[in-house]
Amino acid sequence: MRFLLALAFVAALLLPSAAAARAPRLAVTNASPLTVKGFAFSAGERVRVVVMHDGATTRWATTSRLGSFTVRLPMTVDSCTAFLVRAFGARGDAATLAVRPRECPQPLTP
Repeated sequence: MRFLLALAFVAALLLPSAAAARAPRLAVTNASPLTVKGFAFSAGERVRVVVMHDGATTRWATTSRLGSFTVRLPMTVDSCTAFLVRAFGARGDAATLAVRPRECPQPLTP
């Protein structure tokens, strides 16, 4: 009986982390041109990707059978650039990636 309780406890601890691992997420894979990759969306899902940087730029993608997609946008970012990427799937999946700039040196003035 104790073994079953211990097993149920371990399963309860592992289930939330497994669900979190399957949550849709975004990553920037290239800065020029800005390339965004999405993971863990539904397979074959139509996804709208919106990048907020000096206005809004929208692109559409369809996920692979594994639920991933790649979108290239006509912009370049660097480590001093802040921007926001949001992806909305037609089946309700959504993910957000906020990129904050690092501390960048101020330009030298004479």
